[in-house]
Amino acid sequence: MDTNHSNQENDDKKRMNGIRKFTYWKKYGVKRFPYRGKRKYTPLVYQADDGGIVISNDVFGLTIRQFERMYKDCLDRRKTHESWIMNLRYPDKASNEYLEYLDKCTDCNKEHLSWTENDSIENHLVNHLIRTIGTEIDIRKRQILFILNDKIFNAHEKNITKISSGSLAEGLDLPGSDEDIMFVDEVVNVTQIERNIKHPVQRTEVFMETDTDYPGFTRLRLIAAGERANAYVSKESILYTQTGLYLSTTNFVNRMKQYHIQRQNVFTHGPCLSDTNQTVDIAFCLRSKYLPYHAMPWKLRYRRQWPPNAIIDRIINYGCFY
Repeated sequence: MDTNHSNQENDDKKRMNGIRKFTYWKKYGVKRFPYRGKRKYTPLVYQADDGGIVISNDVFGLTIRQFERMYKDCLDRRKTHESWIMNLRYPDKASNEYLEYLDKCTDCNKEHLSWTENDSIENHLVNHLIRTIGTEIDIRKRQILFILNDKIFNAHEKNITKISSGSLAEGLDLPGSDEDIMFVDEVVNVTQIERNIKHPVQRTEVFMETDTDYPGFTRLRLIAAGERANAYVSKESILYTQTGLYLSTTNFVNRMKQYHIQRQNVFTHGPCLSDTNQTVDIAFCLRSKYLPYHAMPWKLRYRRQWPPNAIIDRIINYGCFY
């Protein structure tokens, strides 16, 4: 008997008129699952003595229960990784998209309402934090106000960039919260590679010298004074040594104090200047497009959820301040 010939005829019959045979599993996308009953019996529907309907070998009931179980597992996974999912969708919590999400969200700030009596301590704590700090949308709106304030100031200044920071700029209006402001001189460039400086120099170039014995600290050596005038680095801020010209932190802060005291009374508060009411701290900074070598492990550190990669990339591309 030629089995190959018979198989060929069967295949030709299947392909006849372009008709293909689909199984129930493939058509409805139902996964196979362990079935306790005997598969040789098909589902049967009959009427019980009380008039109800009884289904034996209930394949459909098992499929529904399987779907409910998978759906519940999916919700549990989503709730577990909710913060991670939100960071992927909205990496910038001060963006208009995220504010629109908070406006449309009906339960993002009401999770504590569904807690049981056993969670009364946590419930009271959340209510106290909301009364003291505010809801998340209140915090985000405060952040937007400071961001807009910085943008308005920076739109009129070409050589200086204003950056609001600290708890108040983060939206936490608490007793004792002050306003921290950084003014960055964009004319001065801090570099890690001295040979990359191109001449003639347009901007004031400062070289960053690091020491392994003092991680987190650096010396700024003046390489060349640019043709463009700057408000921060001047002769009064430079310390002359046998190894070169270095920027003195003390002289730098004192010069900024003399420059700023003409408009309002300020006093030295560490590396910053503060007003007499101690409500504003001002730091004058220089920017480098490069992260220090000691910060490279932070750049390559493995992270699970927060902060998202988009925020890390923005930090790396923006550089650091001195």
